Amino acid sequence: MKTPNLNPVATSQWYAKTNRVLLVVSAMTLVVFLLANFAPGPFDKLEPISPKIISALLAVVSLVYGAIGYRILQNKSFVMSGLISFALLFVLSMWLAAETIKESPIFLAGAFSLICISYVSGLTATIISLGAWLLVTLLAATGTIDVEWSGLTPIAIGAGILAALASLQSWGGLKSIKRKGRRKSTASIATSSGGLDANLLIASISEGVVVTDNQGVITVFNQAAGQITQWDPQEAIGLDVHSVINLADEQGNPVPRNTNPFDLTIAKATATNFDKGQLINKSQQNIYVDLVASPVLSEDGSTMSVIAIFKDISKERNEEQQRAEFISTASHEMRTPVAAIEGYLALALNEKVAKIDSAARSYLEKAHTSTQHLGKLFQDLLTAAKSEDGRLTNHPEVVEVGQFLDEITEGVRFTAEKKGLLLEEDFSGNPINQKATVATNGSQTIRPVAYVHVDPERIREVITNLFDNAVKYTEEGKITIGMQISDKDVLISVADTGAGIPKDDIPHLFQKFYRVDNSATRQIGGTGLGLFICRKIVELYSGKIWAESTAGEGSVFRVALPRISAEKAQQLLKQQAATSKFGSVPATVGSTIEPTKPIATQGLPIK
Repeated sequence: MKTPNLNPVATSQWYAKTNRVLLVVSAMTLVVFLLANFAPGPFDKLEPISPKIISALLAVVSLVYGAIGYRILQNKSFVMSGLISFALLFVLSMWLAAETIKESPIFLAGAFSLICISYVSGLTATIISLGAWLLVTLLAATGTIDVEWSGLTPIAIGAGILAALASLQSWGGLKSIKRKGRRKSTASIATSSGGLDANLLIASISEGVVVTDNQGVITVFNQAAGQITQWDPQEAIGLDVHSVINLADEQGNPVPRNTNPFDLTIAKATATNFDKGQLINKSQQNIYVDLVASPVLSEDGSTMSVIAIFKDISKERNEEQQRAEFISTASHEMRTPVAAIEGYLALALNEKVAKIDSAARSYLEKAHTSTQHLGKLFQDLLTAAKSEDGRLTNHPEVVEVGQFLDEITEGVRFTAEKKGLLLEEDFSGNPINQKATVATNGSQTIRPVAYVHVDPERIREVITNLFDNAVKYTEEGKITIGMQISDKDVLISVADTGAGIPKDDIPHLFQKFYRVDNSATRQIGGTGLGLFICRKIVELYSGKIWAESTAGEGSVFRVALPRISAEKAQQLLKQQAATSKFGSVPATVGSTIEPTKPIATQGLPIK
């Protein structure tokens, strides 16, 4: 039977353990040196067992490297970082032996015993043992307990060294046997055709597979993960997952721990998806990845480990970007000739410019309508492409929502009335789930002043688009534009009394090119991009947009935008005035902050 090769599994762990022992020994050396030479009172009795100045300096260097330099260097060369730790540990140990073997063998014996504990046990046991050793040393130095300082001979010290070397050699085998046992009990996979091991299956997966414990230490790392990250799987095992799976957002900024999928999965014990960001590999190259981290839960519901599967989607993202650039370029170039055709058709239809018979006029009117639709399609394609690749122009300003909506409503009123629809306003600003505030004369409603920080032209585009859709799909009744407020948000709504939207279509309304398939949409036509563009614009300002509808009872589209306080609005207004070329504020913003403003209203609150 072929003996499995356990060394690759233990290699990276060995380096990590060596650095931990370096930290333990250097900390012990420095603590004893400082207590013996600088602490007052009974600590003077520690001087006979104290390391000398050279050992203390070596301990400081080792401590700084082990805590900082090792973690910086391991990202570039894990082997080199571990070898430096080993070299410093060797030099420090030998120098301690040369300085203290005659005066304080108990110090050396304690150091070597803790080396063994550091390798065989975990970090917690090492800290407990270190505390116990320090306590015994202090009690002996103060005379509380009687210890034969010279009772430990060089033979005992040699035995401690041999024990440390034995634990160093056996540690990898012990850990591998434990892992093998766990695999047999929890992760082995067999088939009726005969015995496929889980490791073989994981290694054969074309996507990267990473398994960590609940401390974020990598325990499984397959070949595909190594190819994507450029880390050798043998080196990656035992490392902190954040040093190997280095994630960044789409702009290349590091992902903070509180939003990192591994930390979120461990903390919340739920699966986390990371599909809008990048992975920085070992060569500092940015790779777009799609990563899903799932927890392995214990009986009490806590996270035992995390299994993450990820793949390189850079090719798909590049192709998507190329498609977007093509659409953007084509739309931009085709808008010019389409606009020219539309202009010539408009001239042909102008009775003061050209004389045409009724039949020709009918054809030209249809051509003119189609050309306008084509121009709208190109404009929507261009806007959609810009919104996807971050090129959408955005100039946020302080906007008082009530006044802003009032201006929009007056501007679109003629469009609704032209179709015979009633346009109502509900700008009372009633707090959500609270009663309306009415003025004492009963004829006016108090409109609280609510501020947001957005680009008014972009939000105007959103509200106008929602209004146009309401007009298109409402044959009779009314359209209501309203505003509600809460402590954190301003809620803008556009409601209609049309035929409503089927329940199954509502979740897909804001997807690109999606249109409800019914007789009304087929007759009216459209690009299927309007609501997608609305969603992209609203998301620019960390807002939300959604639809509520019941078949036969109309629809309500709601836009929630983050609300800013009056104090914040004043501060931003001053900044706008200072940076404005003419030192003035846009017309959509009042120059002063008013607590309330009464306006006449025509409609009823939106349900």
